[in-house]
Amino acid sequence: MIELLLALVVLGVLVGLGMPSFIQMLRNAETRAAAESVANGMQRARAEAVSRNAKMQFVLGSGTSWTVDYVTKPVDLDQFMSAVRQIDEFFVQVVKLPK
Repeated sequence: MIELLLALVVLGVLVGLGMPSFIQMLRNAETRAAAESVANGMQRARAEAVSRNAKMQFVLGSGTSWTVDYVTKPVDLDQFMSAVRQIDEFFVQVVKLPK
């Protein structure tokens, strides 16, 4: 009976020590998936622009969603740069590379 209790205590300690690194691994996987989704969307927009010989736009949605569509009106450069800064700030806050 004591052996079972000791085994449960050791198991609890090991799970407690491993939980923070597991959570970090999940966060890294989510960040990697979002970055890959953005990269895929940008590649898709470029491929569509080349194949159609037209200006295309890449629009980020919520989460990891995005769309590629024709540019129907001129792009507001200030709005575009603001969006780029927001994305950059997001990745600086979320992505923490190991040292």
